[in-house]
Amino acid sequence: MRVSKLGNLFVAAVVALPLLVVACSDDPVVQPTPKPIQACPTTIAAAAGAACFDSAVTCDYPLKCNGDLDQQVRCPCNGSTFACEYRGEAVPKGTVPECKPSIGVEPPAVCPGNVAAAEGKPCTSTGQICTFLAAKCADDTQLTDTCTCGSGEGGFIFGCTRKKCPGDGGVIPTPDAGRDSGDAGGD
Repeated sequence: MRVSKLGNLFVAAVVALPLLVVACSDDPVVQPTPKPIQACPTTIAAAAGAACFDSAVTCDYPLKCNGDLDQQVRCPCNGSTFACEYRGEAVPKGTVPECKPSIGVEPPAVCPGNVAAAEGKPCTSTGQICTFLAAKCADDTQLTDTCTCGSGEGGFIFGCTRKKCPGDGGVIPTPDAGRDSGDAGGD
């Protein structure tokens, strides 16, 4: 049986038509909506009482204090607003708390015990500040080392700043200061 060219064209059209309809469909492809990321406001005053939506987010802010160790204001999102606290007291919307004198020299319980235990190690809250007593200089100046929690590879890590006494040999060891690794220990 011989089929004409017109018959071949008809068969090809019947087979190809459903494929063209599927390939040329103007039905939109539904993309999943990305989950928005909660950002921390830039300042304490802007954070206190600001709107938020992710209750898993906590923002920590350094509070610069004259003549005292820097302190920290913590602002967790309660699902609708940032509820900032400083030393157990609520921070009113649009304000910055006044520094309260430190009661002791111990770092907060959430901080590691010393700079060596913090430096480069994981932490949980960006902006978290841990301050540690460092060397005492020859001029009787007590130095402090600071570690701040920030973004690192694979999450948050502590980055530390160690202060040094001016000049060579100006350090008076404190009881918790480490020994020089080059010390042979002999006479």
